[in-house]
Amino acid sequence: MLKLILRQSSWGVLGHALTVIVGFFVTRYVFIEVGSTAFGEYKSAHDFVMFSNTFLSISIPSIILNTFLYPFNFKIETTDLLL
Repeated sequence: MLKLILRQSSWGVLGHALTVIVGFFVTRYVFIEVGSTAFGEYKSAHDFVMFSNTFLSISIPSIILNTFLYPFNFKIETTDLLL
């Protein structure tokens, strides 16, 4: 079991390293093509989208659950979870 975990984690580390390398070269290419001012605008917009995505991925499912399930009395009681 430990051997399987080490093998899978080594693939994860290799995949992360490859992602960082490819991301570096793509970022460098975009920076060279659009220039420093436009790249700053692009990077600001990209950071805003990634930051917003974090909060939206947390809040949208809870809004859906509160809006659509609670009016129909689909509430799960804690005693139901234990059975």
